Amino acid sequence: MRYLICGITAVFAILLTIIQTTILHGIEIFGVIPNLVLVAVVCYSLLNSTFRSILFGIFCGVLLDCVGGRIVGLNTLLCMYIAYVCGITGEKLFNNNVFVAVLFVVCYSFLFELANYLLHFALWGNTDVLFAVFGRIIPTSVYNGLAALVLYPIVYKLSDPRGNAAI
Repeated sequence: MRYLICGITAVFAILLTIIQTTILHGIEIFGVIPNLVLVAVVCYSLLNSTFRSILFGIFCGVLLDCVGGRIVGLNTLLCMYIAYVCGITGEKLFNNNVFVAVLFVVCYSFLFELANYLLHFALWGNTDVLFAVFGRIIPTSVYNGLAALVLYPIVYKLSDPRGNAAI
C-alpha cells in the first residue's frame, strides 16, 4: 500500500507539471500563472515529515528543471529548501487548516519567486525590482494562494497525517 501511495503521489506531481506547462497558459491573470508544483510542495511539506518533504521537493524541482529550467538545478534547490524550511516551520505552526495552508503558500511563493528573480534576472543586470515585485512576484504569490484552496484537499488525501505517507 505504501508503494502505491508513493506512485500515486509521483504521478500527481507529474500531472501538475504537465498542467502547469500546458493548460494554465490559457488562464493567465495579469500575465502570470500559478506555480502548481510549488503549491503542492508547500502543502505536502506542511502535512508530512521534513525528510519526506525534502524528497518530494527534490522530485518536483527536478520535474520543473526538466520542463523549462533556464539554470539547471535551480528549481531543484529552491524546491528542496522551501520543502525543508516549510517542513520545519509547519511542524511548529501548522494546525491542519486550509486557510493557514494558503497563508504558508503565499509566503513561501513570495520567497521562491523572489529568489528565482534574483538568480535569473538580477544577476544578469535586470534591476527593475519594483516591476518584478509588483508585476510578477506578488500576483504569482496570490494566484498560488488561490490554487492552494483547490490543491490542499487533494494533497491531504495523498498524505497520512499520522506519518505513514508513502514518500
